[in-house]
Amino acid sequence: MIAVATLAVPAVPRLGTLDRRGLAAAAALGALLAAGYGLQTAGLERTTVASTGFVTGMYVVLTPLLALALFRIRSTAEGWWWA
Repeated sequence: MIAVATLAVPAVPRLGTLDRRGLAAAAALGALLAAGYGLQTAGLERTTVASTGFVTGMYVVLTPLLALALFRIRSTAEGWWWA
């Protein structure tokens, strides 16, 4: 709740610029993100500590690969270095 309040302050002026389609897209993406976090948390509760660390750490590697495969977005060398 604290994070929502903190992030809402700079976002409120931008919400006025969204039309109905933009608000619907934002709500859909927010729902997908919340579902992803919820499913990840539920899955991590049901596995071992070693598997939890492995699965969570794989996000660092898989995110740029999925961005390339799905959206043709290439990560920079600096991005791979800091990953």
